Amino acid sequence: MGRLQTTGAAAAAGLMLVAGCSGGGEDGPRPPGSSASAPASGPSASGPSASGPGHGGGNGGDTGGGSGGTAPGRSSPPPDSPEGRLNALAARKGWTAGAGYASPAAYVHQVCDTLASRDSDDTRSRGQWLMEVHRPDADRRALLRAGAGDLCPRWADTVVNALNGVYERWYADGEFEIGEPAPGDSSLIVPGTYRTGNRSRDCRWERRDASGTVLDSGPVTASGRTSDGPLTVTVRATDGSFSTTACGTWKPVG
Repeated sequence: MGRLQTTGAAAAAGLMLVAGCSGGGEDGPRPPGSSASAPASGPSASGPSASGPGHGGGNGGDTGGGSGGTAPGRSSPPPDSPEGRLNALAARKGWTAGAGYASPAAYVHQVCDTLASRDSDDTRSRGQWLMEVHRPDADRRALLRAGAGDLCPRWADTVVNALNGVYERWYADGEFEIGEPAPGDSSLIVPGTYRTGNRSRDCRWERRDASGTVLDSGPVTASGRTSDGPLTVTVRATDGSFSTTACGTWKPVG
């Protein structure tokens, strides 16, 4: 009986040795045809790539969809292409697009795709969306500055100006103090003349002084007559605040 037990133990050890040699090491066994590791798509892919076609995944729904570019299952762009050069620069500088993007170039492509798709959005200008809704962090700003000119020349000026705080600000429902907002600040309204056309019957707006006293209110035109057409309001630097409800979107005149 003792000999049988020894023989059984040796056989079991042999089986374990065979399994250890043919398995996946620390990662465990791999399915047939799988490789030890899959290279990231782009040098700074810092998170899971989105599935399906596109330049790369969105990031919490903040950029919308895209088409083409480096996506899961596709090879990286050639090193001498605009995408390849941006990815290489990002690797040297340590810039990352964040989780959900296949590569730094994929991130820039997707932002530009979103800017191109905003023709029907009457609530915010393109630069305003970029800075006040998308709110790129320091790495993303660097990627956009470096890549917009080559990857989306149509929107390069819009992107760079917005990053520098130069973009048209539109105002919908809310109460705004008067002042010059910093990039990304949506709580202040710049003094100037604004017009809105797509308003409802419930439209109401007020200009107040610093103490809260109403200086002017609507809906009325500059001549003081009620109108069903566009409304124009001049917000002065000496005002304290401007509030608007159901008046649509106020856009700067001129």
